[in-house]
Amino acid sequence: MRLIVNFSLKRSKSRANGKCPVYVRCTMNHQRFELSTGVFVIPEYWDDQKQRVNRRTEEAKVLNNRLVKVDTRIQDVYNQLESQGEPFSVINVKTKLLGISNNKGVLEVLDGIIKSIDSRIGNDYSEGTLKHYKTSRKRLAGFFKSKFGRTDLALTAVDYNFLSSFDLYLKAELRLRPNHQRSRKVNHKENF
Repeated sequence: MRLIVNFSLKRSKSRANGKCPVYVRCTMNHQRFELSTGVFVIPEYWDDQKQRVNRRTEEAKVLNNRLVKVDTRIQDVYNQLESQGEPFSVINVKTKLLGISNNKGVLEVLDGIIKSIDSRIGNDYSEGTLKHYKTSRKRLAGFFKSKFGRTDLALTAVDYNFLSSFDLYLKAELRLRPNHQRSRKVNHKENF
């Protein structure tokens, strides 16, 4: 995997003073994200080829240094994620870059939901609902142990393939009937 970082001037978002924002675009495995760098430049001073401010002023040096720092920070985040040895996407780079925590596991989140339901029994939840959530948690824990050899899985790992694998686990391993599978999946889709 290789991360490509590019800077571009968003001329369509020009301000009243004529300056336009510089955006950073990160691309990896045909996925990408864009963020504003907080740097604003007069369009005539921007070099699209070099992706830098093309002036010999002190302000241009400061702005270019800020862009270098943004690039360095992105590469640092990428290297940290790569060194963990876990699969990751460009979205993981973005969330870590923005300081958004995605360290919670699926069961950790589900435990919080179960605790919330338990505290509201009799008001807006019944004992039966709590029982279903606890059963779903138990089956998810078994699935994680069986498929991944782990006690929990990062919330970011939940995608279509994950749900398909869990569905197959419910059918093949636990041999649940269709109405049981549907009710369990409905509970999970509400949570994620």
